[in-house]
Amino acid sequence: MNIKSCLDFFKKESIACPNREIVGLLGLKDGKPVAKIVKNRAPDPQNFFAVDPLELLQFKSGHEFLAVFHSHIYGDSQFSEFDIVTADNCCLPFVVYSVCEDKFGLYEPPHCEVGSVNLSKVREAL
Repeated sequence: MNIKSCLDFFKKESIACPNREIVGLLGLKDGKPVAKIVKNRAPDPQNFFAVDPLELLQFKSGHEFLAVFHSHIYGDSQFSEFDIVTADNCCLPFVVYSVCEDKFGLYEPPHCEVGSVNLSKVREAL
């Protein structure tokens, strides 16, 4: 599996569930890309997403972390103010897939904990 196939997996899951935002985690395990869908913990999953912090920490403890993924079921692949503030607070990159646009986006916070080499791999796959 490569990063592109991980993104294709997230896209497929997003299209299959158009009534709520899909959430996932992207990482590397033994140098190989891994995509994991996690439960959207937001009270309003049609308009927002939330990740269980413990689930995120468990994933990060077993993987080299790349990005948090979520889908936008309405609108485009631009990041909302909520997305940007959340990514900035977590210091983690976010990947979004817009179901309406059939397009991915990547947001890299200014103080990102993911290295530039790994982020360039994600950028290339988009």
